[in-house]
Amino acid sequence: MSSSVEMEMKLVIARKDLPKFFAQTLIKNFTIAGSEKKLAIENYYYDTSDYKISNAGMSYRIRKTDKKLEATVKTQGEAGGGFSAREEYTVPLKKNEPILTGFANNFDNKLQTLLADEDLQIMFKIIVDREVSLLQITPDTVIEMAVDEGEILVAQRMEKIHEVELEIKSGTKADLFVFVAKLAEKVPIFIEPKSKFQRGLELLAGKKEKNKMLDNKLDIDPAGNAETEFKKLIVHSISNILEKQNILRSKDNLIDVDKLLLADIKRLRALIDFIEPLLEKADYENYKAIVTEFNEPLQKLYVIKRFIKQWKSI
Repeated sequence: MSSSVEMEMKLVIARKDLPKFFAQTLIKNFTIAGSEKKLAIENYYYDTSDYKISNAGMSYRIRKTDKKLEATVKTQGEAGGGFSAREEYTVPLKKNEPILTGFANNFDNKLQTLLADEDLQIMFKIIVDREVSLLQITPDTVIEMAVDEGEILVAQRMEKIHEVELEIKSGTKADLFVFVAKLAEKVPIFIEPKSKFQRGLELLAGKKEKNKMLDNKLDIDPAGNAETEFKKLIVHSISNILEKQNILRSKDNLIDVDKLLLADIKRLRALIDFIEPLLEKADYENYKAIVTEFNEPLQKLYVIKRFIKQWKSI
């Protein structure tokens, strides 16, 4: 059994833009030599007939690749604007059938209690061709980049997949946000707030029903740990900024860049300064650097536009 906390960001990209994406200096120069590989992946998602697993904020997946077969259970965690952090438990399988033991002692008991001897059945499957590589985006941060092309299959319904997953292997979220912001300046990529699993649930329901796992709104727990809840706010705020940045890919919208982003940047700066005692020093410095990099040109533009407006009135 392996257990980890998965921290990743999902981005949508058009198929026609993939060659331009792979050609970017940000990708080529940061790729760790020898880390590239290609995989053909089949994912099968399981649940009970009354969706006990998904309604509990979890997913159960069996993944098949050329060389291995494994079962993974993911728990719901911090999420906002395409970024997610959640626990996952994985066990190797000898055959393509779900099991309920081997993940972790305490977790196994909870899973078995939740299911109450009900059978697991396939809800949908996801088939993708994946190109994987490791990127050293800063001296301290390594991310795994997975570019997926494939489809979600539910009975006679199908939805295409063209997306990029960036998962932190070591380092900080702040470095990942900076990297994505710079990449978005070069290639039309967009935040994908929904996981493949969430999209599969929607397709399964014909997009008419709504499972509570599909609600991607910021969920702050007033009784929760202060550091955890404030970090949710930071992730949510930065994600909103990244989403708005895509609007600015159109030159017609650039004149309003200060209107679109300045208020968000100022709120984020105030939040980071307020919770400085709760953050690790490296995280605080990285978040502060992001805010400063965004804020300075926006503030200058705002001042210049006010000056021009006043000059015209004179």
